[in-house]
Amino acid sequence: MKEKTRQLLISILQQFVLSQRPKIETLAATDLRTAYPFHRLVFPDQAILAARLERSIVTSMGSTLYPKLAQAIALDRFSKVYLEHEITGQLNDAASNMIAQIANELRSGKRRNPNHDAERNEILGSVGGGILNTSVTADLYIEDYTTGPLFIELKTPRPNLDMVAESKRKMLTFETIMARRDI
Repeated sequence: MKEKTRQLLISILQQFVLSQRPKIETLAATDLRTAYPFHRLVFPDQAILAARLERSIVTSMGSTLYPKLAQAIALDRFSKVYLEHEITGQLNDAASNMIAQIANELRSGKRRNPNHDAERNEILGSVGGGILNTSVTADLYIEDYTTGPLFIELKTPRPNLDMVAESKRKMLTFETIMARRDI
């Protein structure tokens, strides 16, 4: 890692920590009496305050800190790196429906096991229906990645099932858009 990147990462982390201080200072136990009446039956005020603060900070980490760190690390090696990058293209109805079906079946865990190559073939083999203009947004997009554009979804180590299904749908949509551009 370049020294410039290391310094940028330190700066991003320092700015994030400083941005969280007002949250810590403004939390007050008086808000808890009306906002969390049932929590107070089980937990002391300090525990509720800590949980509320932790949730707020973790949310900020996922929405701002992690993407900025990922972008800075990617920029160490690549020059065309974007956050929240929209990719547009066309899909036919059948491919769009197949993407939704695959994501739903994987989410349910009953009818399908993950098999990326088979999923890709099913989608690309789907014909019929009208053509849809569609778009998908990458959390992090590296346009000049060595083997072609890289679409990245940034998620926590344990995302909920709905987030996983949506990420799968987005990744399959991106791959289909890119594959159809090459035809």
